[in-house]
Amino acid sequence: MSSTIYPYLSEEKLKIAEKESAAKELSWLLGSFEETFLALKNGIEECHALFAPAHRGSTLVLSSPRSESIKGHITRVGSQIIKGTINLRLRTHAPLNLMISPISSDAKTKIDGLSLSSLSTLCKLLDQSLECLESTRFPVADTGAEQTATSLDINSDSSHIFSQLRLLHSSFQESLLILKGSDPPSKSGPSDKTSHYAKAWHLEPLQSDLFIPELPSTLALDISIRECSLLLTIRVLEPCSQSQTLSSIFLTGIGVQRRLEHDEMNHEFLYRGEMVRVKEKCQIESSADPCLLSCAAKLQVLERSVLGAMEALRTVLDCEEEE
Repeated sequence: MSSTIYPYLSEEKLKIAEKESAAKELSWLLGSFEETFLALKNGIEECHALFAPAHRGSTLVLSSPRSESIKGHITRVGSQIIKGTINLRLRTHAPLNLMISPISSDAKTKIDGLSLSSLSTLCKLLDQSLECLESTRFPVADTGAEQTATSLDINSDSSHIFSQLRLLHSSFQESLLILKGSDPPSKSGPSDKTSHYAKAWHLEPLQSDLFIPELPSTLALDISIRECSLLLTIRVLEPCSQSQTLSSIFLTGIGVQRRLEHDEMNHEFLYRGEMVRVKEKCQIESSADPCLLSCAAKLQVLERSVLGAMEALRTVLDCEEEE
């Protein structure tokens, strides 16, 4: 079967016909994106609803494997932890039972809960994505028989929509990075960031009055996001000015007493105005948060939809993918 056009067109008329055909195809594709963007908006709103204060949130279990070092549970609503219980049985610290409460133990006044800055940033990214969708303009089709698609400002519309798609793709990628969490710190030294958009534990310590009893100065507690779960890190601190006793040096030398090895044992940190060392470090991941899992699954679908739209636009425009 031949695909030759009949009647035959001259080379000049063929080029004009090809341009008109490409313009019509591009105009149709840009018009079809209106439905795609509406589906993206609905998906983003569903993700945003998972972090609404009215949502019931998630109660997650904390349990250290093969030991009783850390046990308890915490409840997350939106981007805050509103309540929880943490039982600590550490090797270098006295047993302690902490309760997370948004009520100050001294003033008995209601204060903000334990805020997760990573999830706050995620909500801002979702808001920016909605604003990006609402600011997108689409070409208005002309129903006139004599008016062709070339009369529309196709180049301007395609550039605008493609830039919006790139912004959405970047926002979805950042959001998925937040839910995944950052890579472990390098062996060369501790990182100044513990998770995506979250400062290190010693730069932004948690409020002591969020806990009942108040968090002692010898303990540092940090909560971040990793693989759609909450990562709880407990550190036992000691001042750098505190020198080891003679008996401790002797017991360490003969092997009776050993230092607890971890990735921060040879580093010093400025914590609450004092240089400290990390004597003991324990990390534990909570059970998977169903809301974070649902949000990650929805964001992956939205990201694939945006990539498909970008690929379709590149194909019609006959341009190569940028690195």
